[in-house]
Order: sequence, then structure tokens, then C-alpha cells
Amino acid sequence: MSRRNAALAGLILALASTLPAQAAVLQSVRTGAFRVTVSTPAKTLVQGNNPVTVAITDSKGKPASVKVEGFSVSMAAMPGMAAQKAPAVLVATHTPGVAKGRIELPFGGTWEARVVFADKKGVHRASFTLFAR
Repeated sequence: MSRRNAALAGLILALASTLPAQAAVLQSVRTGAFRVTVSTPAKTLVQGNNPVTVAITDSKGKPASVKVEGFSVSMAAMPGMAAQKAPAVLVATHTPGVAKGRIELPFGGTWEARVVFADKKGVHRASFTLFAR
């Protein structure tokens, strides 16, 4: 192995060791013939910037051929506080049925998330509750 390849392999191993072993599933819901699962590398969402992954599988548990068209995170109005909307973005990956993104939560609490996605048969929606510290 050349020095360059050895250095590259060492760098890859070092970076891989800093990644979490497994993402924590925040919610998983069924909508029609699909299951939508939201996960994060952390154990929970917190105030601030949170990386998330959305995985959409078909009825057989295989990655679905879908296109994510929308992602929103909001909190309903409460006495003394107007409804809130958290900046949220999802971007498709090279893996079918998987999108990665971020949610910027201004504070902890109960948040409602919504994923809109489409396949050949039409547009589908999944809604779920997320909790943040």
C-alpha cells in the first residue's frame, strides 16, 4: 500500500470513528402503503440545529422510489404564544427513499412534522409528533 493510500485509509477510519454507531429513531408512521421513519444521530432533538434522516419504505420494507416534495415542522398556538414554524429542510440522497436534512428548533417542546412525498401513483403525506429538549 502506498503512503498516500495508507494516509487516506487512516483518515477515513478516523472520520468513521467519530460518527454515531446508529441513529435514534424519533418516529415511524405508516401512511397508506408506505412507512416513514425519522431519525437523528443524537438520542433526542434539542433546541438549535438538529440533523435528521427521513427513510421511506414500501409495504415490503424495501426503500421506496419516491421524491420528497416538502418537509415542515411547526408548533400549535398556545395561551400566550403564537403558532411557531421551525426552519426545516430535506434533500434527497443517492439512496432511494432516503432524504437528509436539518431542523432548527428555536426551543424545546412538542413539534408537529409533516413530510410530503410523491410516487407514480400520486402525492402522499405523513405527519408525526417530535419532542425536543
